[in-house]
Amino acid sequence: MRNHRPLLSLIILCSFLFLSACHDENEDNISSFSDGVSSKSSFQLATASRVSNHAMAESDSGAEATIVDRSKLGDRKVAENHSFKIELQADQLQARMMTDYQTCLSLGCEIMNSQVRSKRSATLSAHVPPDKLAAFFKAIESGSGEVKEHQVSVYDETNNYVDTLARLKNQIALRDRLSALLQKESVKSVQDVLEIEREMTRVQQQIDSATGQMKALETRTSMATVNVSYDVPYFARQDHYEKLKTSFSRAWRGLVQSLDEVIVFVGTALPWIPVILFGFWVAIRVIRASLSGGFKLFKKKNKDLAQG
Repeated sequence: MRNHRPLLSLIILCSFLFLSACHDENEDNISSFSDGVSSKSSFQLATASRVSNHAMAESDSGAEATIVDRSKLGDRKVAENHSFKIELQADQLQARMMTDYQTCLSLGCEIMNSQVRSKRSATLSAHVPPDKLAAFFKAIESGSGEVKEHQVSVYDETNNYVDTLARLKNQIALRDRLSALLQKESVKSVQDVLEIEREMTRVQQQIDSATGQMKALETRTSMATVNVSYDVPYFARQDHYEKLKTSFSRAWRGLVQSLDEVIVFVGTALPWIPVILFGFWVAIRVIRASLSGGFKLFKKKNKDLAQG
């Protein structure tokens, strides 16, 4: 046992050194990953901060001051989002939304969604060309109602764009190699042909998926997304007042309907009242006769028992 102690000590020492090296490597990887995330987040925060400071510095120019200056972004792919909240009267709601809808179309926007919810609220979502944002913002600020809120968010999609583009190129190259392999004379068996075609189908699906993602990224980064919500303040209270105005008419209609149902019921049941009364009279007479006969029989039996 003593002869094996040096060997055992050497094994323990090597294991300790190996684990220490792995720990250092993991720390380096985590540090590198954190640096990458921090770099991306810093760009997003810096961009948002720049937009916010620009807006504060030129607050007199309104919403136009929050537009991102894309000439300073270089090759970066940035998604720019604007959200407006407008309060207005119920009778202005639909006309105001349709006006902004037509203005947006005239500026070359792509309408994603538009909806009017009765007299309560409405929404409008569109992709707007960056060079048309200033004109669209002027139309929003000059319309009826009051702009209560304007939020701006900027997201860096550069890494996502580069990764998706690289994946698309690799899949296209793989598809071309599979197609060339299928044309070779060495591929003769049916099984080989089926396997290659099956793999080409899978690769083509990946290509279609990446192509769709690229188109979505192109739209999201080449145009600004604008969401406008139109709200009528205190609509719930106004709705209660409207219901109160019609409550008396609804109550009168209910009373008239109830009287109508009562009259119909009485008119339907009236011919049957004499029949029902006669039936009750016959039933009462039969019951009385039965009770009277039973009482006389009981009395007679008691008398016979007394005499006996």
